[in-house]
Amino acid sequence: LEMPNRGWESILKEAVALASKLNLAVVYEEAIMAFLPDDQILPPENLPYWQDIKKSLKARTTSTFPKTLKQFKALMEPKFDLLLAKYVFVGGLEMPERKGIYSAYSRKIGDIDQFIEVIYRLEDVYDGFTFIIRASISHKEVKYIYEQFEFYKPKPLAITILISSAIDLPPTDGIINNIESAEKFINYLQKQLLPVLNQISSVIAVDNFIQSGHPYTSFPTHGFHAPMRIIFARLANNPKYDKLITQLERDMNWGANDEFRATEWPKLLKYLQKVESLESND
Repeated sequence: LEMPNRGWESILKEAVALASKLNLAVVYEEAIMAFLPDDQILPPENLPYWQDIKKSLKARTTSTFPKTLKQFKALMEPKFDLLLAKYVFVGGLEMPERKGIYSAYSRKIGDIDQFIEVIYRLEDVYDGFTFIIRASISHKEVKYIYEQFEFYKPKPLAITILISSAIDLPPTDGIINNIESAEKFINYLQKQLLPVLNQISSVIAVDNFIQSGHPYTSFPTHGFHAPMRIIFARLANNPKYDKLITQLERDMNWGANDEFRATEWPKLLKYLQKVESLESND
């Protein structure tokens, strides 16, 4: 049998039970385990591992925790609704061109538009569910300037903070397989992400955040965001504006904006020379 990445434990358990009735042995090479008809397991030191697998399968059978993405969303969305409503985020948002199962929210804080997307995932390599969080930060003047040029236009047109629960959080917190781990993730958003977003309410705040070196800036500082970053810096009257231009031009990888870089970047810089900043940095 070719075993799947997810759910192989239950298949193996059934195969071992059937083989025992037929007085046959089962060898599972990938796990380096053999099951003999007389209930022996080779090598013997793998017996505790096999017992743990059977115990876990029994617990899953009796668990009421969701087993499908739709069930998982039905459990988690009300929790996100309740949390984000406290921070004036409005739910039920339909995101353009977004595929998969997600929940989306938006709010305006100061003159900044913010969006939070929660993308629900059922992982093959993990025993549970995970989230991808996209927190997007936008401003109407930045959007207006950006749209004058032929750069790649993501939707929403914004600087994005990207968080993967499976990658950015410890495994005990990022893999959601019971109510306790679900509550831990809600608590993470409340204590880590939302306080950061609450401070980003102006173009200066956005510009300062991107330059801050905060762990959440790893994605916003990718070369793809270079055109939007320089627009924010100009409108924020960033005193290191010229140095930032040099820094961004050294970045060899602009991702989806690579093909527009040679033609549109010089045009954008020329355009920004005539643009007045929106705020003083005094």
